[in-house]
Amino acid sequence: DMVDLALSLAAELKTLNLNSEDKVAIILESAPEYASSFFASGLLGHTTLLLDAKLTPEEMKSILEHSDSKAIITGFSAREATKKLQELLPEKRPVVELESVRRSGRTSEELEKELMAHKGLSPEDIALLVYTSGTTSE
Repeated sequence: DMVDLALSLAAELKTLNLNSEDKVAIILESAPEYASSFFASGLLGHTTLLLDAKLTPEEMKSILEHSDSKAIITGFSAREATKKLQELLPEKRPVVELESVRRSGRTSEELEKELMAHKGLSPEDIALLVYTSGTTSE
């Protein structure tokens, strides 16, 4: 379910050793997994960017570089777009794929225990960074 997926994604993101204030881009087509991905990023204190998989790789590159995103969450439906994006980036970002996380085999209880040791969140933490055509002048 969505909670299990969020916990699994958070545990996988944690293995990337990102700082809590780092930004994580989510590249998916419109799907319920967006919510799980958003909550996974938030559980670790990351700022989340939601990128539509229909953007061109050049548009995604511009947003990732401007935002200084450190990692990408994606899924099967956006795998090709993410692959093309990575080819354009001078510095590749680690990618967490939904399908591989779903097959991790860890229980929700194990994941919750693993994540409980994470630093607490603050009301000043930024949860979401939104880019629009007005933001990018494109």
